[in-house]
Amino acid sequence: MEIPREPAQLLPTHVADRPNPASTDRPPTPPPHRGVGGPCAASPQAASLEDVSPVTVLLAVSDQLQQAVLLRAMRRHADFMIVGTEHDGARALDAIVQAAPDVAVVDTGLPTLDGLDLCVRLAAVRPEVGTRVLLLDGDPPVTRARAVCSGAAGCLPATSTAAQLCDAITSIANGGTIFHI
Repeated sequence: MEIPREPAQLLPTHVADRPNPASTDRPPTPPPHRGVGGPCAASPQAASLEDVSPVTVLLAVSDQLQQAVLLRAMRRHADFMIVGTEHDGARALDAIVQAAPDVAVVDTGLPTLDGLDLCVRLAAVRPEVGTRVLLLDGDPPVTRARAVCSGAAGCLPATSTAAQLCDAITSIANGGTIFHI
């Protein structure tokens, strides 16, 4: 067996042919979020190989009991970092602009500014914020078309389980969309 003499011989050809990211002028691309069901959940070795940052979440729900239940469920996941909570739509919009979370979970029935209008205003006021919105729909149900047109990345029934909510947050943080209406 021949011992490789060049570092490039240690790597497969497709890896050795890649340009060195340290030699480019571009900043390194941050790693994607990994959440429930992602590689870091399946393999402790995968988590140690990458710098995995938590998904930042702002929760804006008008019902305080529902908010407490959702917060407790989200705090159980090491993949989530709660950056704020609000009970009012206008204050939630301000908090999203200030904190710029990865995902905002927003009740469609918030007082002063409902979830649909919050999505529209967020896109109009500060499109560069980049927060993806997951709507929680109460009564009456929001149609899928209205949720999509508002700019939401997803919509779940307000009666969804904590596990469904956490899975949806992870999916949306990774660029997916969830519309269970």
